[in-house]
Amino acid sequence: MRIAKLIQCASLREELSGFLENLLEEITVVIPNNKLKFI
Repeated sequence: MRIAKLIQCASLREELSGFLENLLEEITVVIPNNKLKFI
């Protein structure tokens, strides 16, 4: 059961990080002048 939970957490984290990366890209495209503020 622990292994299954770890795998679930890992995949969830990957999805979240991927979502955040896409969001960050969209924000930097919309506001290129403020790129440094988000990094």
